[in-house]
Amino acid sequence: MSAKDFIQFRSPELATNVNVDNFISLADSRTSKTAFGDTAVGTLGTIRDYAVALRAMHLMEKSSDSGGSAGIVQSEREGDLSRSYQVSPALAKKYPDLMSTQWGRELAEMIDSSMMPILTRRVSG
Repeated sequence: MSAKDFIQFRSPELATNVNVDNFISLADSRTSKTAFGDTAVGTLGTIRDYAVALRAMHLMEKSSDSGGSAGIVQSEREGDLSRSYQVSPALAKKYPDLMSTQWGRELAEMIDSSMMPILTRRVSG
């Protein structure tokens, strides 16, 4: 399976975007080939496929934003339904470009949780 399958699963409306394949290609070129590994996520694909899908959905949502809004989306309201988002200030500072959509925030959390600290050790003899 692939990033496209993840998009279909998570956001069927974005999966119908006529440029979905172009967004996936762009997202693929901007997503590390080694950071996420090839661990499977059920039958949908790998963690990297999911990261590519999240970045593609983030890019699609940003490109369709006709309001030109910038910054972190803190809440949304549609009719009687409202949602609020809580983003850690450290994460927002580290990945400001991903904070404007729910997909970007999820990708930032995934990236942050995949990072391993670099440890150095000095051996004296």
